[in-house]
Amino acid sequence: MERLNKVLYKTLLDSPIGKLTLIADEESLIRISFFDIRDETKHIQNKSSRFVQEKKEIGEYFFEGRKKFNIKYELFSSPFALKVYKAMQDINYGKTSDYSAIAKLIKNPRAYRAVGSACGKNPLPIIIPCHRVLSKNGIGGFTGGLERKTFLLKLETI
Repeated sequence: MERLNKVLYKTLLDSPIGKLTLIADEESLIRISFFDIRDETKHIQNKSSRFVQEKKEIGEYFFEGRKKFNIKYELFSSPFALKVYKAMQDINYGKTSDYSAIAKLIKNPRAYRAVGSACGKNPLPIIIPCHRVLSKNGIGGFTGGLERKTFLLKLETI
């Protein structure tokens, strides 16, 4: 089913790392953004009541130590990125991996830069824990900013 034919909804969620913009269709979450994407979403309906489950689980993650999400989501990405996102979901709460290890895991050992690129385009940060993927020489990058990545990593090690 194509997303172009679906009605999309959005809401803002306050979190310890700032406002998150959530975007979903009637059935599935399709994006979380750390940034104000008002221009991008001007034709998307505001409907806070659509996001009860997402708000509950993300709140539990931040404040109650939720380790896994049961949120229904849909990804619109390349086959390569989907493999990367699947591998990231296998990184346990409180643990980390690195770009090279993910590349090896998806049987493309020389694609560590492409893994980093896929991490940077992750449409569902927190749900798909790209913050748990580090570089071999340090923390690596994070679309939401290194302060947010550091916060999430510390949150998961408390």
